[in-house]
Amino acid sequence: MILLAIDLYGIRPWLQPTRITLKPGLNLVVGANGAGKTAAFHLLSSLLLNTPLGGVSFSENQPAQAAVIFQTKDGALYRITADFLKKMIHLSKLDASGKGTIIEEEPEKIREWRRRTITPLEEEALGACFMIDRPKLAAALFPSNGGGTISLPAPGAAAPAFPRAEVSTPSKSGRSEKESELQDLRKKLEELGQYEGEILSLHDKASETKHRIEESRSAEMEMKRLEEAEQKKFSGLVGADEVSLDLMKQYEDQIKIREEEEIQLRDELEEAERRLARIGGVDPVQDRLIQIGVGLTVFSFLLPILITLRNLFSYLFLVGTLAGIGLSAYGYFILNQRASQKKSLEKTRSGLNDKLFQLGKKFDKEFKGLTELMKKTGSKDIPDLKALQRAYREHLQNKKEWTEKKQALLNGATVETLELQLQELAQNSKALEEKLRDYEGLNAEAYRLQEELRMSNETESEEISLFETSFSPAVSNHPAGASFFAKVLSNGGLNGLSLRRDQVQKVANIFYSMFSGGKKDELRFDPSGEVKVGGDAPDHLSSGVADQVSLSILLAILDQAPDVPFPLILDDPLLHLDPKGRQAALEILQGVSKKRQVVLFTCNSYSSLNGAHQVQLGAS
Repeated sequence: MILLAIDLYGIRPWLQPTRITLKPGLNLVVGANGAGKTAAFHLLSSLLLNTPLGGVSFSENQPAQAAVIFQTKDGALYRITADFLKKMIHLSKLDASGKGTIIEEEPEKIREWRRRTITPLEEEALGACFMIDRPKLAAALFPSNGGGTISLPAPGAAAPAFPRAEVSTPSKSGRSEKESELQDLRKKLEELGQYEGEILSLHDKASETKHRIEESRSAEMEMKRLEEAEQKKFSGLVGADEVSLDLMKQYEDQIKIREEEEIQLRDELEEAERRLARIGGVDPVQDRLIQIGVGLTVFSFLLPILITLRNLFSYLFLVGTLAGIGLSAYGYFILNQRASQKKSLEKTRSGLNDKLFQLGKKFDKEFKGLTELMKKTGSKDIPDLKALQRAYREHLQNKKEWTEKKQALLNGATVETLELQLQELAQNSKALEEKLRDYEGLNAEAYRLQEELRMSNETESEEISLFETSFSPAVSNHPAGASFFAKVLSNGGLNGLSLRRDQVQKVANIFYSMFSGGKKDELRFDPSGEVKVGGDAPDHLSSGVADQVSLSILLAILDQAPDVPFPLILDDPLLHLDPKGRQAALEILQGVSKKRQVVLFTCNSYSSLNGAHQVQLGAS
């Protein structure tokens, strides 16, 4: 059994409909004095165990309503709803949409349903072992019993939840009329119960719709943020196919080969450029040898004209002419060779440039899509593109999740239609509350008629009161004032809860030692069930130590009931413990919460406690 929520309305300090949400594991319901912790504890006890309401007050002109929603072991959802002013209680089964169908309307039948569906344990055992408040632990309830023994008085029989009114006894002639009138009133009260259930269902739907609106708006804001990020960071990837890892690997392998070939070709190109630079120009007019040869030839022809050559000097013309012609011819030959070399080198250079161009063209053609994508996204290399694609995939996944979440929340509707539904639910709830005013006074009238009919019988036991069992406590089977622990431990059980006294003593000592690091005196249980602290037990215990002892024993008893599917609910039981003992108690409760839901009503938030679900109650 897992408690999921507590709904409260018109019970101080909850003047407006309020929900306390609970989760599996350890729950801390935190609130200052007056915030309603103890009231919520007693309301839970009343709804789950049919106990009387102590310390709970109602607001005038307000419907005093409470409900608890819980999940059973088979996963089914149920709600127990009570109207304490109208003395009505019913059990509903909830469907997936949260709509309830009433299955039981009488306290005794609800009690039998709990025995069949949840646990056969009696309410006395459940209340004593699973619902722990300070009065069960306070040192005042551990009076000295001589010889260092302590005992906890058993819960006495409480007063009826609804006191009898003074009524007149009807005559036999009027009894039939009153019985008929009572039957009509009961039918109207059944209608009243249906209306109450419908109101609570409307409150649930309104809360759910409000939650859907808030979550949908949050999802819309997150989706807008993702869209902005998509435009800024991932614009180059939007609409483009994702590049496979194999293609990226091929690109990296081929680009290495291309770079090596480019380096080789560029080295050859640089060598050809250097050789071309060494060859220089091939213009005959600019060639020095040809210029010298032509100049010598011309000078040789002009020399006889300018001067008269005699004897051996007459041969200077011939020698100069032949030398000039030869030198010019040699220069021309050398020039032709250089021109041929230059032409060959220029052809080689052109071929190398063409190879470089074709190499880049072939690579770009083979990886055209990838190179264009890298340019579009501004990726410097493949690792940069990989990181960008990975971030984009995560972005798309987040976008998909938020889109699906919004669609699931809206379920085909829009935020505007949900707001209209919320207004409609509020109007319907208000209309039902107005309708309930027509039923005011029915409970008092039915109760009066019931009492008149009861008084008319020779024995009251022959009649079944309309509210005879409503919210009434289970009466203890042992005499008032007897030791509670003594009864439990000596008998070996409590109303269906089988216990081994030696095992309880062993576990209780483990828990008790945790409160002070193993320095505590040993707890011993007498065959009668009385509890002693240490060999020479003191005549009395301090309130803190008394609470440690009682907590140790109660948790040890609880340890003997691992198969009982009922949560552990505590109302500020750590108040009298010192910080060290309080921390030890919290660690124990954390361990218990791994196997059983724990709900701790407390004044302290225990911010250092990790993994606990916290609910903050507002001050009154």
